[in-house]
Amino acid sequence: MKLNKDSQTLDQIAPLVEYSFLKTNDLRQDANFLSRYDHSMGFGEYKDGKLASYIMVNEFESRIFAKKVKMGGVGYVASYPENRGQGDINRLMNEIILELYKQNYAISNLAPFSESFYRRYGYENAIYEKMYELNPAYLRFFKPIKEGKIVRGKWKDSNVFC
Repeated sequence: MKLNKDSQTLDQIAPLVEYSFLKTNDLRQDANFLSRYDHSMGFGEYKDGKLASYIMVNEFESRIFAKKVKMGGVGYVASYPENRGQGDINRLMNEIILELYKQNYAISNLAPFSESFYRRYGYENAIYEKMYELNPAYLRFFKPIKEGKIVRGKWKDSNVFC
């Protein structure tokens, strides 16, 4: 279910996230976490009146070429151990996908702990990081280029590409 943004809800979210992500500080006093929380939608499942599972969806504006689009960043996926395997995250992910669709979010992003788990919701790893290491001695034969110019601008400015 979509969670309210109030102090009582935050009082249940903070210890769950602290436990799940091994945080040693009180997230209710953490400016970085609170900034994310303030710009997010929260989804959770309750068991016996206590929050047992939680997912944060941060609301971002992104660009696809020159077009601004809404992006939902999925994070802080958390469940207490005694509640894992009960289907909460599955239900919440399905609810989140529908909510993002209803609110015209064009894309959603997450950094998954399990690509195969999130693949069932349509996520695919589209951001790969590659690192190349070159021995600096290989570059000794290259002469530095002294010509050219640096142009700063925005994608929509046609003169940037001239």
